Amino acid sequence: MNVRVDVRELLAFYDAREDARPYASAIKGLFGEELGFALLCEHFRREGGVAERLDLPCTTGARIGPRLDGWLKVVRAGTTTLYQVEVKTWAMHSFGGAALAVDATTGETEDFMRRTWQQYWTGNDFADKPLKKVLTPMKPPTGEHTVEPLACLWAAMSPNGQDAFFSVPIQDGSFPRVYVFSMSSFLRQLAEPFLVLGLPSLNARLGHLRAIFPAWSGPDMT
Repeated sequence: MNVRVDVRELLAFYDAREDARPYASAIKGLFGEELGFALLCEHFRREGGVAERLDLPCTTGARIGPRLDGWLKVVRAGTTTLYQVEVKTWAMHSFGGAALAVDATTGETEDFMRRTWQQYWTGNDFADKPLKKVLTPMKPPTGEHTVEPLACLWAAMSPNGQDAFFSVPIQDGSFPRVYVFSMSSFLRQLAEPFLVLGLPSLNARLGHLRAIFPAWSGPDMT
C-alpha cells in the first residue's frame, strides 16, 4: 500500500520541531526503518535503477552475532548489487542531535552537512558502535551480484556538503568502501512537495490505530 508523504512536514518533524521531542521515538518506531528503505528505492529509481527490499534476514549466518536491518537489491544497467543496509533515524531529538531549519539556506545546509559528517566518521570508521556493524560482512542469498555495505541515515550529512548518496574508502577492512545515504539531504534536494512511497507496514499499523480510535481520520492515503 502506498502512502502520500508531505516532504516539508517530514523534514520539520525530524529536523526542526522541538515540540515533537516527547513523541519522536514512538512516532519514528512506526515507520523509521521502512521509510529508510522506501527512500533508498526512490533514490535508485530516480537514478535509473530498479530497487527492492528483500524479505530475507541480513545476518552473518551464525545463530548469534550482528545483524542488519535488511538487504536492498538494486539492478542497474544489467548488473545487480546487494546492499547490506543498516538504518538509523538519529535526528535533532536524538542525543547530540542538532536542528536544521526546513528553509535553511544553501550555505547553512552545506555547513551543517559537513559538520555532521565529521561527527559520524572518524576517517576510517563510524564513530558510533551501533553503526560499525554495517561493515561486518553478512551472508547474502545465492546469485550473481556484488555485495556492498550501506548506512542509511536520517541526518543531513556529506563530506562535500552536497551529496545525499556517496561512498568513502575503508583501509584494512572487509570492504573497500562503505556507502552512505542521507534521507534528510535527499528530501531537501527534491522539488516536489509530496512523495508517494510504498510503506505497507506503516499502513497496517495505521489501520490498527484507526480501528482502535475510529474518530481519528489518519493521513491522506492514495
